[in-house]
Amino acid sequence: MLLHSHPSAMCGKSQSCSWGLQSYPPHSLCPKRANLPQAASTTRGLKEQRHTRPWLCAPASASHANDDSATERPPSGSRVINRPDIEADGRYARTDSSALHIYQARTSFARCIMGGEPNMRLAEAALQISAEDDAVATLSTVPFPVDSYLRRIDGIAQHVRANLGAQGLLPDGGAQPDPQKVLQVAERAIFAEPASRQDSHQEASSSGRGVVSLGFRTPPYGRTALPPGAIVDHPGVWEDSRDGYMHEALIRRRGHPSTLAVLYAEVMSKLLAWGAVNFAITVDVRGFSGTPIGTPIPNITRDMLLRSTAPSGGHDSATHSAINSGASSTNGSRGGGSSSSSSSPVLLNTCSSDALAELLRTLKRAFWPFSWECSPNSGNDNYEIGGSNSHGGFRAAAKAGLGEEMNAALRVMSRAAAYRLDRGIWTSPGAGDIMRCKGACERLVMLAGDEHPDERRDLAIILLHSGEPGPARAELRAYMATPHFKNAADPFDKALCYKLMDLLRSLGNGIQEPQQLVSIESALSARAPEVVQAVKRPLTW
Repeated sequence: MLLHSHPSAMCGKSQSCSWGLQSYPPHSLCPKRANLPQAASTTRGLKEQRHTRPWLCAPASASHANDDSATERPPSGSRVINRPDIEADGRYARTDSSALHIYQARTSFARCIMGGEPNMRLAEAALQISAEDDAVATLSTVPFPVDSYLRRIDGIAQHVRANLGAQGLLPDGGAQPDPQKVLQVAERAIFAEPASRQDSHQEASSSGRGVVSLGFRTPPYGRTALPPGAIVDHPGVWEDSRDGYMHEALIRRRGHPSTLAVLYAEVMSKLLAWGAVNFAITVDVRGFSGTPIGTPIPNITRDMLLRSTAPSGGHDSATHSAINSGASSTNGSRGGGSSSSSSSPVLLNTCSSDALAELLRTLKRAFWPFSWECSPNSGNDNYEIGGSNSHGGFRAAAKAGLGEEMNAALRVMSRAAAYRLDRGIWTSPGAGDIMRCKGACERLVMLAGDEHPDERRDLAIILLHSGEPGPARAELRAYMATPHFKNAADPFDKALCYKLMDLLRSLGNGIQEPQQLVSIESALSARAPEVVQAVKRPLTW
């Protein structure tokens, strides 16, 4: 298709520069090349070239008008070829299997945290969070490579073991190395800026010379970037969701303190399983404000943790076999030699699940699609008064659900976010992502819903905004039946809960409530989505 400008511009295929003063012969394929006027070598001619309107080339038999009326309408006999709608063509559509990937990631996450805190596999659970959110955000046709990122953690553990060997801190069957020296070298090998130890002597500090560091670091703001005591329209403008994902921490070597705490605990657990260290540790997260610190657990050895994995250790055999089978099926054969995870024994978890809960709260804040009220002290752990900046979005979301007045700027940003979401763009910068926010709230309820009932309340309001009034009513009713709501909840939040419940009850019995609340059991008993008739989605551009 040839473009042609009339009266003074050249053919679109010609070797001419409409912005210069020189002109060259038109393209040989233009049927009207003989009748084209040459561009004047003046500023006036240049100005005319810039402002002429291109039309489709007319057939050779069409007349080539030289009057100004040709710039008002296409020449007689020209034809316009419409661009084909490729997105509507079924040949170019792709199969949407994201629902299956979401289901698999959620059930794997439930298996990782079942059986109580000693049996949790926190690092794998963190990667299953990444897998589910990846399926939600990208509608990927392939599953998230959890095994690949677990092998990266194996590589980090092997790097730490090599540094311990270079420092002469590996157990040799005789004298056992000092645990404090071992942890100091391990932290220097992992973190770019290890936290200072109160018990580090000059002798211990000299043992860390020559250690090769991988350079993992925490964000400069620590736990949260939200300003204390402020109300922000969208917390996603302040928070970086990448810091809350384990796979992003492994790629960028930067992560939230909770993410690095889970990573550090997993590396030391692997070293203990391989026999590279002879003691277990617990991770001191220091309020999730900086680089985590490992603390040896006295009187707990590798052999004791191995014996504790027997089914008689307080858990029934069915739960124990489910945990071990999930570990073997997920981990596969990773690593090589004696350090392969497939040949490593399963040890009890010694890291607090609070690290995984804080990781989920980071994602919850980053994707919260409403205003957020920050606590005066960002390091406060009193959840009854909005501690940890994890419960400050309920009031704005509840008011929006009740139809109360919204901030004008918030309304504009929310409308723009809804426009993107309608077109399959889930990554709404700063304006929140209700799908991934709902996933974070559901996983928080599964992990810490009994200790922190407010998480179930926040899940209820997100479910309401997601168009699921039945589950929202069930979750809100369960929260209002807890002692926390009756004794410790804020009076203003109580009033909002009563109003929301009245709104949900007014819908009558027309909405269907789920048979089970959100829990580990409900996730494991959920049926896999049907994939016989795959949903076709247009290609993303």
